[in-house]
Amino acid sequence: MAVGAEKSELVLRQEKWHKYGKLLIFACVFMYIAEIAAKGVFGAEIATIIVELNTDKVNASLANTYYFVTYGLVQILLCFFVSKLNMNKYMCFTLPIASVLTILMGIVTDITQMWILFALNGVFQAGLWSGLNLTLTRYLPRRLLSIANKLINVSFAIGSVTAYGVSAICVGVGYWRLAFYILGSIFLTAVIIFILVISKAKNYTGIPDEENIDDGKKKVKVDKPFIILDTKKKVAYFYVIGTFLAFIICALYYCLANWLTSFLVDVYSLPQDVSIYISIISPITVLFGPILTLNLCDRNPNIITQALKCTLIILPIPILLVFLYDVNVVLALILFVVFIVIAKGVNSISLSVVTFNMRTQINAGTYSAVSNAAASISAGIVPTIIGGIIDGAGWQAAFIATFVLVLLCVISMIALNIIIKKSKTDVK
Repeated sequence: MAVGAEKSELVLRQEKWHKYGKLLIFACVFMYIAEIAAKGVFGAEIATIIVELNTDKVNASLANTYYFVTYGLVQILLCFFVSKLNMNKYMCFTLPIASVLTILMGIVTDITQMWILFALNGVFQAGLWSGLNLTLTRYLPRRLLSIANKLINVSFAIGSVTAYGVSAICVGVGYWRLAFYILGSIFLTAVIIFILVISKAKNYTGIPDEENIDDGKKKVKVDKPFIILDTKKKVAYFYVIGTFLAFIICALYYCLANWLTSFLVDVYSLPQDVSIYISIISPITVLFGPILTLNLCDRNPNIITQALKCTLIILPIPILLVFLYDVNVVLALILFVVFIVIAKGVNSISLSVVTFNMRTQINAGTYSAVSNAAASISAGIVPTIIGGIIDGAGWQAAFIATFVLVLLCVISMIALNIIIKKSKTDVK
């Protein structure tokens, strides 16, 4: 009876842990959606901001560059401290400041003020992605990890749709600043909810995961990483290669994602608010990119092969755009959006799937920090470079530059696949 009672008590604790895990997923997902939405206002309204603040594409995009550079540099610093730092307390301190800075972006009167506020925002948002990955992998029951991974990746699309939707309405009524106030306030609300939920995490530490208990009835599940890192040298190589791939794969998405609204305004002379409304198609459909790649990765443990297949699909799109971008707005929009959707799916593999898949081989928080730092710097630099190419040489040159980058990704993934297969052969 004593043993039975002990098991019943353990099962009860596990059930409570599972319920708390769902609440934690909600808090993390809501906060990530709110952060993406608040951050996304700038990209959604960039064509309007260029006009209202009397600037050009390069200077406007520099605000985005400064954000992602500070965001990435702080994450690099976090790489050295994330294993020792209490990331929950860190996020509870920094994210409220970030939400307030987002609200303040609505009062700027000059592009340089936008640079300063967005750069500071990058500093205080830097711990968000690595902190969320560390929180979810540390405090969730194992059976909730897959759904958490999928929801976090879907969150980007939901946040982007929210940013574009709210921005389009605000620009349409003639008050573009309102979007920063609304979404900054929602971000602050989400942070408060996260702080309240994460404060209960300590109540559920130390509970054995139900899938690790062998009571003669349940089958114990084990993690199956796509590559085994059994030496420090392999771990080091993994971090270097993973960081490089995170940089170039993220660059794929940001080559075109930030410029869809401007593309519609420049090439087809559509009104700014109409262009933003049409651009909502992009973040809505971006939802399907991570869903596609996550399902592919569930079917095949070699997630690099899946990433390669998706990258090969989008390889010809930039070349098609070179010749067809000004032929028909619907055709150009379809090509533009398909590229962004699949590129975002591949990006999800490099930043999220790899982290969750390899959590038994690496420190999830540290790897998330270093890979997302590389991706953030890429996200900050690439749109500005592409914006400069568009201003200086036109849209065709920008599409050619995008094609070259996709080709580099394909070559890198083929090389990595060969390395993985050779590694498995050596183990045998």
